[in-house]
Amino acid sequence: MENKKKDVSLYSQTLTVLFILLFMGSVFIVSNRNFDLFETYRKYWTIVIGLLFIIVACTNITANKGRMNLSIDTILKGVFAAGVLESFFALAQLFKFLPSFNRYYTYTGSFDNPAIFAMLLSVSTPIAVYFAIHETVSLKRKTVWWIAALSLLVFIAFSESRTGLLAAILSSATVALSESEKLRKRLFNLHSLILLLPLAILLFYLIYRFKADSANGRILIWRIVMDMVKERPLMGFGPHGFTANYMEYQASYFLNNPQSRFLLLADNVNNPFNEFLLVLVNYGMMGLTIVFCTLVLIIKRIREFNGSCRSVITGLTIVLIIWSLFSYPFSIPFVWVITLLILTIAFKLVIQRTYKYSCPIIFVSCAVCMLLTLYRYFPEREWSMVSFRSQNEGKDIVLSDYIRLYERLSNNRRFLYNYGAELHYYGYYDESIDVLKECSSKLNDYDVQMLIGNCLQHTGDTLGAIERYCYANRMVPSRFLPQYNIMNLYIVSGDTVQAVRVANTILQKDVKIERSKAVQRIIREAGELLQTQNSQITTEITD
Repeated sequence: MENKKKDVSLYSQTLTVLFILLFMGSVFIVSNRNFDLFETYRKYWTIVIGLLFIIVACTNITANKGRMNLSIDTILKGVFAAGVLESFFALAQLFKFLPSFNRYYTYTGSFDNPAIFAMLLSVSTPIAVYFAIHETVSLKRKTVWWIAALSLLVFIAFSESRTGLLAAILSSATVALSESEKLRKRLFNLHSLILLLPLAILLFYLIYRFKADSANGRILIWRIVMDMVKERPLMGFGPHGFTANYMEYQASYFLNNPQSRFLLLADNVNNPFNEFLLVLVNYGMMGLTIVFCTLVLIIKRIREFNGSCRSVITGLTIVLIIWSLFSYPFSIPFVWVITLLILTIAFKLVIQRTYKYSCPIIFVSCAVCMLLTLYRYFPEREWSMVSFRSQNEGKDIVLSDYIRLYERLSNNRRFLYNYGAELHYYGYYDESIDVLKECSSKLNDYDVQMLIGNCLQHTGDTLGAIERYCYANRMVPSRFLPQYNIMNLYIVSGDTVQAVRVANTILQKDVKIERSKAVQRIIREAGELLQTQNSQITTEITD
């Protein structure tokens, strides 16, 4: 009997430690020296160790005849600890002890985007609230938990992430309401609701006004996405549907709406900032229906769960739903880990009841997935290393590496773009065009079109280059570089009339980023061209 208890305890400790290591790795595997390489390590660490966790969990359930022993409280404290460590990481960046991973932001934590930093903290906040409410023994510990929750909210506010703040507040409120019957009675009455409704409207309005341009930019994206959905509503555009087609629709939108108020807000877009819309574009109503049914089932299972942590798991689910409405959380490794935790809790009872059948199937599936993951990992790691070394190695070595990797990574849109860019850099323009055209079937955006245009320009195809630059300009009308390149092509070809026309267009454009030195140089050169032409006309008239 004692041996059985020891085995159960060992399994529980192994699973708990493995999960915490999994989560910590998904957050803190990072390096300033080669961020992309370590981002690959972080992604594959999360997948492989996550699959290993599931395999060990299945072994645990089978060995204990349907019981899974997992210390949820310890795991939640581990997730919270990651949020606290991330806050200290950001403080070290703020005071210049550590470098930021994005030169445009003072601090980003262990990520290259402050929004992802805020995403992690919004996951940790409801956990702090949960333990603050559950702490009944020590008033000091209870106070520490509340201070921690408020501190995380302050960090989120300073990161200027509206979604992070909204997710943290709503999920924490959900935890507090679920845990406190007294609070529910106070809030869920007519007088309280009448008071809270205008406050909620004011909060949403302030969040919108805080970054109105950013919010309007997303409204533009969602509006264009609806045009895409109208064309293929049932099955969608396929796995690369959004990245291959969205910018083409954005170009068409501005072609038909040249005076749109969104002209300055449009940018190069590779994600709709809404996971549900991404599924809708790629897989249509069929895919979205499956997602919604799965989400409803998860929420139903969480409500049926009788454990004390039900409120915080509900809070974490709300965090992911809110982020899914306004961002791209499911491309972030630590979100996969939180999703794994939610699924483990939601389907724990189902798996325990059917462990004789479900555990072997899950075990074999995870083992196969792990082998496939490792098969994909090695070429991606090598590509990251080749990309990093390409600055110091000769073109023959770099291109031979890319040719070899192409066999394994030809379905990776980022690899194809990088391969095309390297070919362009080394002067293989025809080959670069071929690779970039292949890339455009998976990723067709402003950068791809500008690179193809530049290749065509170098091969002497002036009309083809102008066509590509015009296409890129329609994709992102606020950019100056496409028209600048067109102006220079007309100058080189001797078509002064067209060059002057484009120069006038450049001078009449609204400037999105006033301080951009590149934009200032382009405007100055366009002005000098017009001044030169006016001087020549004046001289001719005088003569």
